Amino acid sequence: MMLRVAFVTELFPPHVGGQEFRFSQFAKLLISKGWSVDVYTIKHQRSLPEYERLDKISIYRYITLTDYVKPGSRAPIPLLKYIIKTRKLIETIHTEYDVLLVNEMPILHLYAIPRYDNLVVDVCEVHSKGLLRIMTNNPMKHLKHAIAVSDFIGEWLKKINKEAKVETIRTPLKISEYFSNPDKKEPYTILYVGRLVPHKNVLNLAKAVIKIRTSNDKLRWRLIVVGSGERYLENLISKLSERYEFIEYLGYVREGEKRELFKRAWLFAIPSIREGFPNSVAEAVASSTPVLVVKCPNSGLWYEVLKYRIGKVCSDASSEYLARCLADIDEDTYFRYVEGTYKLRREFDESYVYAKLSFFLTKVVNHESFE
Repeated sequence: MMLRVAFVTELFPPHVGGQEFRFSQFAKLLISKGWSVDVYTIKHQRSLPEYERLDKISIYRYITLTDYVKPGSRAPIPLLKYIIKTRKLIETIHTEYDVLLVNEMPILHLYAIPRYDNLVVDVCEVHSKGLLRIMTNNPMKHLKHAIAVSDFIGEWLKKINKEAKVETIRTPLKISEYFSNPDKKEPYTILYVGRLVPHKNVLNLAKAVIKIRTSNDKLRWRLIVVGSGERYLENLISKLSERYEFIEYLGYVREGEKRELFKRAWLFAIPSIREGFPNSVAEAVASSTPVLVVKCPNSGLWYEVLKYRIGKVCSDASSEYLARCLADIDEDTYFRYVEGTYKLRREFDESYVYAKLSFFLTKVVNHESFE
């Protein structure tokens, strides 16, 4: 059953981010199977057209907000405009499509949009403490249908809303492009890929590697950092790479080069204190690269790492604790983590994702039982 689907998401390529990548991958996958996909998003650059068709995807930029994104947050007035406009959009188009797939972010818009039977929210992030917990939990209690980026988020949704129909659906990847032979990886090479913002703790990771290298000559850890973000963090990481030969800062790299880095890396580290299931971890798993993460209240990534045994969970994001965690990883432990990635990686395969996604959306459209 081929459906007509509308994606409603605050940002979409050419803006680059985790949810942008996920929605883009979903769109390409469904279109490759004969579905019709239209994307409704923000015109975040004046140079972008209000409508264009790319790779058979119709992109409607229904609101112009060039000042929407600030480093690490959304600007308040543009955010309010987005909420109002998005409510009106969904009220207008919900009868034109079989399904509306709506991005969870920026969260506040979920308070305003109607709960139509054909509306599905894609949930990528949860919070268990503070104001963000209240902001996130309340609208989730009234959802009818949701897909989750991870098991942790899916189980959390089912706990706070027992009536909602929820399914964990991973971000689709061409996993054959990420195939990597563990014997050809570069031992003790750590890769970080992502934004350079405070809650990701990249600077602490770099300091941890420095602590290890300066205290024990036998532990030959080295760090490669890929990404951009807040200028002061870019400058600090750049200065560390100039001072220490075992830290390398690459900034932005193309997709092909990024895949090669994942294939070569011995370990992927993301010591973030706020994370759902980032695409970078999906790419690490597809590359059979174990991961290092931090256990903290506003991140469920640690749960996935423990459940599938794909890496090391550190109890704290400080450089001292990160250094201890790295020092605990020997080769025997490492290859047990590699075995865990073999079991999980198929869940990101495009054919596997399509089977789950199409089954779920078809049931939503047909009002069928999920039992």
